Amino acid sequence: MQTINRILSSLASISVYAIFLAGVLTLVSGYLRQLGDVIGARKRLRTAASPARNGYSSLIRHLGYLLSVVSAKRLSPALFLTLTAGLFLVVFITTAFRMNTFSSLCFAGTAAFMPYFYMRIRLERIRRKASHEGEMMMSAFLTSYLVTGGNVYEAIERTHRACSHLPVTTALISRLLSGMRATGNPAWIRKATREFSYGIGTSWSRTFAFIIDESAISGRNMTAAIEDIISQLKEARALAEERKRLNGESARMLTWLTPCIYALSIAAALFFLGIPLTNIIRNQFFEPTGFSLFTIGVFIFLINRMLLELTMNRKLDF
Repeated sequence: MQTINRILSSLASISVYAIFLAGVLTLVSGYLRQLGDVIGARKRLRTAASPARNGYSSLIRHLGYLLSVVSAKRLSPALFLTLTAGLFLVVFITTAFRMNTFSSLCFAGTAAFMPYFYMRIRLERIRRKASHEGEMMMSAFLTSYLVTGGNVYEAIERTHRACSHLPVTTALISRLLSGMRATGNPAWIRKATREFSYGIGTSWSRTFAFIIDESAISGRNMTAAIEDIISQLKEARALAEERKRLNGESARMLTWLTPCIYALSIAAALFFLGIPLTNIIRNQFFEPTGFSLFTIGVFIFLINRMLLELTMNRKLDF
């Protein structure tokens, strides 16, 4: 009976929030419609120079770039948002039995944010690996560019074959080549190079994307710019090796500190305090306070991992 009352209370709270949101939307609907008309008029006045951006919000574009790099099966942004919303509802309904509505919303929002958070961590790993493969990739591209007489399409194709031993860079170049081969529209070429530079996320990748744009669209010879990127990457690699040597030990210690402390605390509760394992599991996962502390600890640990990826394993850049 108590469980049914909690469900009814949660549904009532959701209904109140939904009615409040509907009222707010009703009050501002006129202003939103006017704003939409203004934005639509501005879009219609734009030229067709960037058709890939029409109809997409900043969020959809961002998720599209992110999923194109991280997802092996090219998950669409709409499907990702749908799965995230489903996860939010499942966690909210599950936690509503043990917590109040506000706490359930907080935990559901945290759980819904986790997939995006995980993809950001994975994106940073991909970017780091791709940036460290950049020097070999740029050297192969320069050789191919000179052999083909400045034909950027053939140079990229030759680079793709020459860099088959570089797994991350090969996948990015493959998507870049397919995007450029699909059409000769300058806007779509820029879109393909923008996705490529986003996958690496460095200054040299953005410069390289600009080089490809200029060479493919205007036919300019960009040999000097490519050589400049390679020389700066060599200097950056020397600095990165020194930084890696100095910070490697502290990074490993911070990575394993939190899991080891948690495991030692469980072992101490079992063998020294004599607490049964069933009581530990029940207090940790089936009590509001224990579950809250465990969730917060996991979230802080993931933040720590992301900060380590950003600070200790930095991308190779100049």
